[in-house]
Amino acid sequence: MPELTFDDLAFSRTTRSKRIFNPYLITPAPGQPIQGPLEFDIQDALNEQNNNRMEQEDRGEGYDSEEEAELEDEDEDDYEELATSVNAPCSSMPHPFASHHAPSPLSATSSTPFSRGHWVSEIDVVKALGSSSGWIGRRRTFPRKHTSLEELYTLGFKLLDSQLGETYPIVDRNRKIIGVFGAPSPEQSATVVRDANAALEQAHEQIYFTAKQKKNRRGDYPAAAYGISFGGGQRRPGILKHSAKTAAILQSLLKDLAFISISDYNNSLLTTFAPRVHQYYSDGLTQLQEWNPRLVRNFPGTSFAACTWNFGPAAVSYPHTDNANVAFGWCSITALGDYNPDLGGHLVLWDLGLIIRFPPGATILIPSALLVHSNVPIQEGEKRYAFVQYTAGGLFRWIDHGFQSYAQWEKNASAPEKQQYKLDRKARVRNGYNRFSTFSEIVGGS
Repeated sequence: MPELTFDDLAFSRTTRSKRIFNPYLITPAPGQPIQGPLEFDIQDALNEQNNNRMEQEDRGEGYDSEEEAELEDEDEDDYEELATSVNAPCSSMPHPFASHHAPSPLSATSSTPFSRGHWVSEIDVVKALGSSSGWIGRRRTFPRKHTSLEELYTLGFKLLDSQLGETYPIVDRNRKIIGVFGAPSPEQSATVVRDANAALEQAHEQIYFTAKQKKNRRGDYPAAAYGISFGGGQRRPGILKHSAKTAAILQSLLKDLAFISISDYNNSLLTTFAPRVHQYYSDGLTQLQEWNPRLVRNFPGTSFAACTWNFGPAAVSYPHTDNANVAFGWCSITALGDYNPDLGGHLVLWDLGLIIRFPPGATILIPSALLVHSNVPIQEGEKRYAFVQYTAGGLFRWIDHGFQSYAQWEKNASAPEKQQYKLDRKARVRNGYNRFSTFSEIVGGS
């Protein structure tokens, strides 16, 4: 591998900036997907997780203390080692990929065409999901360390030079769509980002964050969550609690047209590329609202149960998974702020060996309980915020246990019911896998 310098790596887009060729850049061609470099196989890791989960259940350890808990602390001393290299070469694979459009407008802000290609990973989701409980993933901790573009390139990661106005489906080795990058046009994104930034900055000035709240397990920045939640000491699903002042400020963000537009766009991406996941989310929220009408959705028609605002001023995340989200579910992450996306702010998907250029206004949807993800640091003096939407797996655990906790269900369940529960554990994983769509289902072709 040639010796690298920062000047060689901190480049603008090669085809537009006329800078030197960079061997680490992915350049999708029309009609061609991309084979990514990979060493880590999420299948084995998640199979191990599932075995750990079933052993935990067999020991009589329940789930009631778990939840999405967006801001909880973690033990920083016991963490997993991340990949140190990605050894497979990057090459193109023949695959028909015509120019397609989403079947319906993605939102009031944009109807986004598919892009020049799609990312093909070596991850096999059916085995990956086999490691989860079927509701949530296993909690994992990682070092609180940021990794630069230069370091990632030396590890063998490849860069997807994604742009505003483009959409990139991400598929596994079986052509199951496991994520999607999408963004409205530059003009439309600029308006939404400008208004969202202003609303976030005003809210940040008004909300009091304790020293502890200014750092969370995902990064060294304050964040606030709102929506339907379960766990973390809650005895039943409810709306995340805040002081009256903070709740009013967060509710005002939910009413802001910029965040309504972002929510509409993200839900349209989910509906387009993961329609069965979207339906599962939406049906679950409907059941919860029928059980308790006070559980109001954050946005009209949204399928996500909750959201989090990462206020910054430099909301750059450490490597992490969101283990308490639905194991097979998708989380949407929208980048906001004002920074140079060629130099920083990229989204890193460690399990795929992939760096995604992630400009303000762009969104990615991924199964965040399964995939380790982080951000590349931004430049000094720049600002980066994020808006995240997700659904906690514990909500569906509550529904599946007859609108009661696992502990209460276990107390009242008969011996045959408990035996059937054990048999159903792997079925939950299979059902989750079947909710992923194949590439051909969504865009046609082989």
